[in-house]
Amino acid sequence: MKAKRIVAALMCLNLCLTAAACGNKEDNSSKEGSSSAVETTVSEAEESTEETSETEGNTDVIENDTDYNVVKTFWKSNIPDTLKENEEDASEGGDYSTNVFEALDRNEEVERSVKIEVTKEDSMDYRRGIISYDIDLKDYADGKVDTVTLGGMDFVKIEREYWGETSIVFMARYEASQMSVTIKVTGDADSEDIQSVLNTIEFTLPEGTETDAPYPWDGEPLITEAGTVQIGSYNLTAKQIIASESILPNDIFDNRVAVVDDTMYALSDYHLYILKVNGTEAELQETVELEDDYGQMSCDENCNVYVSGFMGSLLVYRDGKQADAPEGEDQFVISRDGSFGVEYFTSPDKVNKVTINSDGTASREILPVDTSIISMVSDVFITKDYILISGSSADDNRHRLFMFDHNGNYLKTLADEENDSLGSITGAVQTDNGILAVDGNMRTVILWDNDGKYIGEVNDGDLFGTNYPWISGLMQTKDGNIYVSMVEERTDKSWDEMIMFQLDSDF
Repeated sequence: MKAKRIVAALMCLNLCLTAAACGNKEDNSSKEGSSSAVETTVSEAEESTEETSETEGNTDVIENDTDYNVVKTFWKSNIPDTLKENEEDASEGGDYSTNVFEALDRNEEVERSVKIEVTKEDSMDYRRGIISYDIDLKDYADGKVDTVTLGGMDFVKIEREYWGETSIVFMARYEASQMSVTIKVTGDADSEDIQSVLNTIEFTLPEGTETDAPYPWDGEPLITEAGTVQIGSYNLTAKQIIASESILPNDIFDNRVAVVDDTMYALSDYHLYILKVNGTEAELQETVELEDDYGQMSCDENCNVYVSGFMGSLLVYRDGKQADAPEGEDQFVISRDGSFGVEYFTSPDKVNKVTINSDGTASREILPVDTSIISMVSDVFITKDYILISGSSADDNRHRLFMFDHNGNYLKTLADEENDSLGSITGAVQTDNGILAVDGNMRTVILWDNDGKYIGEVNDGDLFGTNYPWISGLMQTKDGNIYVSMVEERTDKSWDEMIMFQLDSDF
């Protein structure tokens, strides 16, 4: 580019000396036209010797920022006056920026807009964004997804219609500096002003030498160093159950586990994985693709596993195969003896006790949960003697574990050491000595005695050898064995992995 400008300057001196001496000035449009013509001539003259290089993410097509009317930290472009920046939606920091430009109609309503976001993020977050637009990650990795080039970067182009509004999303990744770029256009993407932004944008992303993590299928399975801890006078020992094939969820929540005899069921992301357990190993037998987003799973002592979810038909599995199920379209958990279950969503006054009849049908009645005690239901667990409801307290809206008998009569509230809020109880079982629960949000295992008195807790790292997982499930077999499921980011950051543990204790 510098060579071009030197030659251009010499040509101007030879051909335009008189005009220059007279002090004639050109306006911006004629200047741009002359520059273009001169550079074209120079390009043709130097075509045989000039080398062209492109650097992804940091391409200087126009050398000076003065050639652009909008210059931001990570990009620059020529943006017509018909698009006005919405400064209220703008944000900028050392490793991110968001800018929105809008064209308004006569009623001051947004007619079309372009939003440009640049952020530093790891490859897993960027790939989750790709998946969120229903793009197969394997196809993306294999280069089977169509791309367009904007400002020297290759963007995936996604066309969407949401609530009657058409939008086009462009997504690109600059691996060297771990930067991701998203451009979202709403309204008429073919309008001249929007096209001007897309056609003139250039990116000034920082250089770097970083590399993205492996893709999930190339990553290393997560194996932790679980151990033994003491809570009060009780010992707890965790042993990881290693699956023959990694379970890699997109959603870290509601990944549940159930074990019946030597069969393990793992519920994760529209799939039910059925495995055979042998000691600390689990061999995958079958993967069942589910039509609905199921998030709850429980089992009785009759070898029946109940899979449920909001607005999803209740499913039952027995001996690794689907069996007949009573009607139900809500979250559902079964009692230990299989005689009844509890159906719930979030409202405490709409919790149903569901009796399982001998002919396989179900009868429902309202479980009289005291709404002066609990204001919102998060999860329900049924033990030998209790119905345990995790949720928000009516008096202070803090999260606690509420204990009811099987008829819905309130007994007591379980809280933390200071009788204050818990994080998010995602599983609870009853032992001879009290209640053992997992707190997904606080990443802890907690014990209370039979009187509801807090005994103590242990964090995930000390017991499971993990590093800030979401603990999403806890279950107890008819033999009293306890299993825990959670989702943890792999060490190589290739993806999150669902991992399972057997928890032995003298509690």
